[in-house]
Amino acid sequence: MSRSKPSWLSTVPGEVYTLHFWPPYGDPEVQVAGHYTGWAQEGKLQYRLTDHALGRGARLTQVQREAGGTWVVADVEPGTRDRETQLKERGASRRCSVCKAVREIEAGSITQEEALARWETASPAERSLLREIFGMEPAPEAPDPVPVREITLAPAPELDPELTAEDDALIDALCKGWQRQQAEALARAEAEVGPKAAPERARELLRAEAYREVPHPAPDPQVQAEIASRAGVQMEVWPAEAEAEPELEIG
Repeated sequence: MSRSKPSWLSTVPGEVYTLHFWPPYGDPEVQVAGHYTGWAQEGKLQYRLTDHALGRGARLTQVQREAGGTWVVADVEPGTRDRETQLKERGASRRCSVCKAVREIEAGSITQEEALARWETASPAERSLLREIFGMEPAPEAPDPVPVREITLAPAPELDPELTAEDDALIDALCKGWQRQQAEALARAEAEVGPKAAPERARELLRAEAYREVPHPAPDPQVQAEIASRAGVQMEVWPAEAEAEPELEIG
């Protein structure tokens, strides 16, 4: 007979889980705790187990961690919070799957390997703990990974030599020339449109000056004639030097 009455949590679906402590917590000559039974709302079991692992799930699991012990998830079944209370009142050692496997191994009804096979989906840490509980030797270490072929790094590129005095003089001359062009363009722009609009007009003048200095190569008459003969059309041969269009005056 349960010592507690049904609560509103009896309508909330969840999962009841049992943790098998290893080693049991407490003094063997006085009293020990070998299990913990808890409840998690449906879909939140992993979060609850994480809380236990971080020492914030329950006081019993917290002191088990502080004492240097750990546990393995022995059983999980669907149920409400009332089901958790019922299982706690009945004791855990009789229903714990890990305890049952230990008793069966001691009775000779199953082998240690057969018992371990019941936890195929357990994590490597839990399987290692189960091997210890079942009295098995530790699992052999995994072989070393296949060695990766050594990568030979390319030689570092050689740095360019430092600038010489001639290079410095050339850079200074280019900078002074560009500054002079900027000053001349700004002065011309102020004379044309006034100080307020001078910066924008100066940029236009500098762009026009830069484009005018870019050479435009004249097309090769022989190449033009060959293209025309292949296409079967008469193409106009461009003059070697085209007359520059007159510059527009902005008043």
